[in-house]
Amino acid sequence: QDGANLGFYTDIFALGVTLFNVVTGQLPFTGSATDVLRKNRSSERPHVTQVTPYANPGFQPIIEKAMSPNPALRYQTCEEMMMDLQKLCNL
Repeated sequence: QDGANLGFYTDIFALGVTLFNVVTGQLPFTGSATDVLRKNRSSERPHVTQVTPYANPGFQPIIEKAMSPNPALRYQTCEEMMMDLQKLCNL
């Protein structure tokens, strides 16, 4: 990824973290910065219903896409993410 897009992809990732926090009341990763980076790159990613059993599991694929370790696999626009959220919420 070129440097011009780095901020955008970081913002999409941060939005995924924020959405996870809103849905579950917790952050997806804890620990030192090194721990967080390692967990994000591994399969240690928590599922929303593991943290909050009554959470709508439909949020998980949206959060997963926003927080993908590979920036190229994240949402390419905020509108794309918003459309998925609208579908989930039947808006």
